Amino acid sequence: DDPYIISTGAELAYAVKNNGFGGKYFELSHDIYLNDVSVRGWYNSSSNNAWYAESAGFNGHIDGKGHIVYGVWYPETCKNESSGLIPVFMAGSIKNLGVRNAQVYAKNFAAGIVGKTVRTGNKVIESCFVDETVLVFTNNNDSATGGIVGAAYDMTNGTEVTLLVKNSYSKASLSGIVESRKNGIIGAAWRTPYSIVGCYSTGYPVYTAADGGEATSAFWNYEPAYEMNPDGSYKRDDGGYLIPDMEKYIDRAREGKKLSDYIYNNYSDVSYNKAADKNNVTIVSSESMRNDDALTSMPNLDYSLFETVYDGTPKLKIFTLINGQDIFMSKDADFFGSGKGTQKDPFVIKTVEHLRYVVESLDTKGKYYKLGN
Repeated sequence: DDPYIISTGAELAYAVKNNGFGGKYFELSHDIYLNDVSVRGWYNSSSNNAWYAESAGFNGHIDGKGHIVYGVWYPETCKNESSGLIPVFMAGSIKNLGVRNAQVYAKNFAAGIVGKTVRTGNKVIESCFVDETVLVFTNNNDSATGGIVGAAYDMTNGTEVTLLVKNSYSKASLSGIVESRKNGIIGAAWRTPYSIVGCYSTGYPVYTAADGGEATSAFWNYEPAYEMNPDGSYKRDDGGYLIPDMEKYIDRAREGKKLSDYIYNNYSDVSYNKAADKNNVTIVSSESMRNDDALTSMPNLDYSLFETVYDGTPKLKIFTLINGQDIFMSKDADFFGSGKGTQKDPFVIKTVEHLRYVVESLDTKGKYYKLGN
């Protein structure tokens, strides 16, 4: 009931570096600018404030309250094992928080929100996003690159979910050596029982169900199961990675639990064409994710939290002041009472007050109106 209030980058860094003060609660009161992102190519400046903010692991609860952190910057020379707004996440929750205009480099694990999770306690990431202004890079053969989480690295053989990512999305650009470990929501996972619900990713899969024998689904038995050669050696693919034996994974499901109990209502415009990609993610076209078409192509997103965007993919309603190109309709829809502001369903101008609002508004770009009775 009495969280610490964070209003500056210095305060946010202090909370992260001090591991969340052992389970304390924090709220953002403002958008936070860690660097000046107003100039094109801002991330190329060597004078930027580097966001290292490393700690043993964040154990706490951050509620962004619909605010955004701009300018998270790790230089190309960064040698951190894991990088992100929260480099290491041990336990707690991160919700209602966005990251824009970020450059994140790490040796192994990197993402816009969380570099990696580690085994300590339960972790929830809810109603968070990274958009197309976020660039994430890793440069190691064992790396994992994600939009929301780089690597889920809890290393536990338990069956109870320790990481939940819910109602979040990534439109970030990802660069890493291992193609199958570049994913929008979770880059890769090692022995981490996790759940992904109501999320979407553009440009990359949501996650990879299994890669090189890494059991990344919440209900698998986490002992490796690989395809074997007749001589008893393990088969390897062209890249030298062990090939997962999916039938043996399926045989090891515990307590009647199914993948669909943990991974559901997720969407992407990209899929891996491999046997391991049986991951309960609906693949839709990029075009159908935009405008009101998203209501049909992605019907199981929670539209009490999401809203469609003119010429864009769905956004979370709680973020009302994004300084980008997205067009947001919620406030206008409440004012006009009729229509959605789209070409198919324009706002209806019925009164003098409605007309005056349109004439005086500085926010009509991309919106459609018509005169009504």
